[in-house]
Amino acid sequence: MSAHSIDLLSWNVRGLNQQARRDTVHHLIAAMSCNIACLQETKLSQICQYDASYLGGHRLSQFAYKPASGPSQTRGGIIILWNECRVSCTDITIGEFHVSAKVQLKNSDASFLLTVVYGPSHCSADKLRFLDELKALKPAPSMRWLITGDFNLIYRAADKNNMNLSPRLMRHFREALDVGVLTPIPLRLSLGWPGSIGSVHPKDDVRPS
Repeated sequence: MSAHSIDLLSWNVRGLNQQARRDTVHHLIAAMSCNIACLQETKLSQICQYDASYLGGHRLSQFAYKPASGPSQTRGGIIILWNECRVSCTDITIGEFHVSAKVQLKNSDASFLLTVVYGPSHCSADKLRFLDELKALKPAPSMRWLITGDFNLIYRAADKNNMNLSPRLMRHFREALDVGVLTPIPLRLSLGWPGSIGSVHPKDDVRPS
C-alpha cells in the first residue's frame, strides 16, 4: 500500500443485533488489511466503545455512528470504523441518511470527504428527500469525495434483475450523481451471509471523476 492509498471495506451487514453476526464482522475485519470499515443497516440504536472496538477487530478502534431509527429503533443504522494509526477522521456530520467525515491519511497530505449512506428502501418521497440530502453534501471543488453504502436505488435498468423499474427515480438518481460530479465504480467483492464473494452493482459505490 502506498502512502497515498487506503483500503476500505463497505458492507451492508443487515443487522448486528445477533452475536453471531457481530462475530462474523469481527473475524472478517481482523483478517483484512482495511483501515476504514463502513457498515450499513446495523439495526443498532446504541454503539459503545467496547462494541465498536470488537467489530473493528481491535484494530479499527475509532468510530462514528448513526443510530438505527423507527418505532423499534432497528431501521437502518450506520457506523464508520477506522485505524487511528493510519487515518484521522474529523468534521463528522450525521444526517437523516448519512454519516460523513473528512479523512486525512497519516504521513501524507492526501485527504478526502467520505460519506456513508443507507437510503430508504420503500417510500418514493423518502427516496427523493434522501437524494436532496446527498446533493446538499457536495464539498468544495478542491475536496475529493467518496460516497459508499447502500443507496437502495439504481441509476440504470441493467442493475435491476426484474422489470420493476422506476424511470423517475432512476432519473433523479442520475441527476444527483451529476450534481456531485460523481462516477459509479464497481467494488472488488460482494459480501453476503455467511460471506459469499461475487460481483457488486455499481450503485453500491461512487467516486469523484
